[in-house]
Amino acid sequence: MRLVSRFGRLAPVPAKEIEMDEEALQQSIRKFLRTVGVRSQQEIEKAVAQARADGRIGDDDVLPATITLEVAGLKLHVTFDGEIRLA
Repeated sequence: MRLVSRFGRLAPVPAKEIEMDEEALQQSIRKFLRTVGVRSQQEIEKAVAQARADGRIGDDDVLPATITLEVAGLKLHVTFDGEIRLA
């Protein structure tokens, strides 16, 4: 809970009275998505290299892919489907 000065003294402000900073929210979301994007790409690249080395995939395979976005505090659970083409 945040405290603000009211009539010369500090008083708690209920959460619903605090205005959300839209720009801060957008920056935070973008930062999170950048991190997810970079790390996801690195993990996929490592997995592809290992699978190619092991002979489990070919040079021109198309790999189905799914990613799930979950934000528990918002009860958000979204799945995105796509594919990763190696050629």
